[in-house]
Amino acid sequence: MKIKLAGLLLLCPLLSFAQAQTVQDPDAMMKKLQEMQTCMGAIDQTELKQLEQQSKQLQADISKLCNSGKADAAQNKALGFAKTVKNSKALKQLSNCTEVMAGIIPVDAYSKMIDSYSDEDLNVCSQIR
Repeated sequence: MKIKLAGLLLLCPLLSFAQAQTVQDPDAMMKKLQEMQTCMGAIDQTELKQLEQQSKQLQADISKLCNSGKADAAQNKALGFAKTVKNSKALKQLSNCTEVMAGIIPVDAYSKMIDSYSDEDLNVCSQIR
């Protein structure tokens, strides 16, 4: 679920683009959208499914740790998974797919989203309560 959310967050700029921009060349925009769609179609769905399953297991593990008063262990587990997600080939490819839209939508949403989190910013146990 969180993986799907990340994907949706990457596509949010398209919505703002559609509302805030005037299109100079609709055919060129459609071509770029088709290129992005083709690129996204090549993303390893098995890896995405694995990340989704790992995310579900992580939620259960973190809840258990938090409920047992092991906030530091929960935090470390969450940060470890965040690094796994950040290094995921499938999510990197998703980010690369958005580069097709350079000049039309912001293409660095993924890296800003991932890089904006630090150890101090997140308290995983307070997020699940």
